[in-house]
Amino acid sequence: MKRTLIISITWLVIMASLMFLPSCITDSLESINYYSGSWRVVFYDGNDNVISGAEVAVQDDGTFCSKLNQPISGSMVYLKGEIDFSGKVTGGFCGECSQATTGSFSGTFEELMGASYAYGQYDYSGFPAPGKGSWYARRY
Repeated sequence: MKRTLIISITWLVIMASLMFLPSCITDSLESINYYSGSWRVVFYDGNDNVISGAEVAVQDDGTFCSKLNQPISGSMVYLKGEIDFSGKVTGGFCGECSQATTGSFSGTFEELMGASYAYGQYDYSGFPAPGKGSWYARRY
């Protein structure tokens, strides 16, 4: 009887202490965008010449804003947008992440046998003529 009482009290103390331990607050897996993480994006002009690139960090909610690696027309340009949970991306270009975007950046993020990649089109007057082209990205 005494042993049962000691075990019961010990169990209650352990359970009570576990209730008051600080816990890790995390988002559920359903709220984290599958395409979050680091991506390398390469921009091509209408003749399939590489004109710029960016290393993009997609946040858990699917948003991103990253500086292009090469200045375009003498000024720094940021790529800003959002990827929805189905992999569709929309966005544009801006001078700073806090600014509204201009132009368009759209495409699709996909996975094939464990390899994640993305592709699409852009249209922005700040790029060298003709101001539009394609882009390709892959997760790294």
